[in-house]
Amino acid sequence: MLDKSIPYKDIYMLLDRNAVISAPVPPDGYSFRLYTDGDEKHWSRIETSVGEFASTRRARAYFKREFAPYAAEMKRRCTFVCDTAGMPVGTATAWWNVVEGKRFGLVHWVSVTPCSQGLGLGKVVTQQTLQLLSLYESGNPVMLHTQTWSHIAVRMYYRLGFRMVKDVSPLCPENEFADAVSVLQKVMEPSELSPLIESAVEAKTLFTE
Repeated sequence: MLDKSIPYKDIYMLLDRNAVISAPVPPDGYSFRLYTDGDEKHWSRIETSVGEFASTRRARAYFKREFAPYAAEMKRRCTFVCDTAGMPVGTATAWWNVVEGKRFGLVHWVSVTPCSQGLGLGKVVTQQTLQLLSLYESGNPVMLHTQTWSHIAVRMYYRLGFRMVKDVSPLCPENEFADAVSVLQKVMEPSELSPLIESAVEAKTLFTE
């Protein structure tokens, strides 16, 4: 669930180019599958359950606007992790973004239903998404956008090789790194936060390569 007890601040993260992406190993009985026609109902249910939308109706409206025009891409880029009964309980999408002519792989809309959290599903569905990005966005930098409300996920992303972006650049022209760090100080131990700060990177270098 999103932790809305703390202020919201945007966080951008880039995958370390030297990060080793391990193959995901879901818990026993859990499995992955890709999006098929009609799965917008599962996507909307999952995203609403974690507080990303106020209702499944609003979630479906967003999906219709942002993803329905790319149905063919969704069928190869949107992953669901399913429980032992085959019900989708988590999702993430191996999307892309283009900023000033530079293309980025994008880990997009990572969510796991509250009743299925604590099993490591967020980690494995993110790993599965990174595997897809290695196929469809090979050679491109990989990024994600998250927020202070998702501080538990920020820890996970760091362990997977993502690094916070600390500068203002075309990728994140209104970056809130300093403000985000101030908020994270309220919910992270210094031993957790210090590595995040010390490993932070500058995205502007990607636009001069």
